Amino acid sequence: EAIQLERRMLEELRGKANLVIDTSGLSPRLLKDKLQSLYSESGTGKFTVNIVSFGYKWGIPLDSDIVMDVRFLTNPFYDPHMRMLTGQDRDVIEFVLDSPVTKSFTRRFLNLLKYLIPYYVQEGKTNLAVSIGCTGGQHRSVVLADYVAGQLKKMGYNV
Repeated sequence: EAIQLERRMLEELRGKANLVIDTSGLSPRLLKDKLQSLYSESGTGKFTVNIVSFGYKWGIPLDSDIVMDVRFLTNPFYDPHMRMLTGQDRDVIEFVLDSPVTKSFTRRFLNLLKYLIPYYVQEGKTNLAVSIGCTGGQHRSVVLADYVAGQLKKMGYNV
């Protein structure tokens, strides 16, 4: 009954359509592929990785696909010289990135992303939201978000 009502309501619109797609046998992924092949310039959507830094005390971004907690890294906030700086200041960047723990972590995290991204693409996603968090979102997460974004760009990903 509801389907018949919907068909009657859409009948006028159907008459004006240039194309009608029968979606009854299409999964959401196949429908997305069909629409991309019809309407995107290249025929396929370009996959984008969005890297966001955040502070846990402000909350986790709701649209995150992957959330990485970097509060295990030494916090520059406790160094009086760096407390008022951000993760975009040279002293903080060097402090965070020069740590052996950070070096090991970034290598492993980038390998994880390289492993996962093709599977997200295979599932039909056109973007991946990666959120990197620390306590306040001012130091460690900013450094790591910038670093990971830069490394992914070097690997050829659209970031």
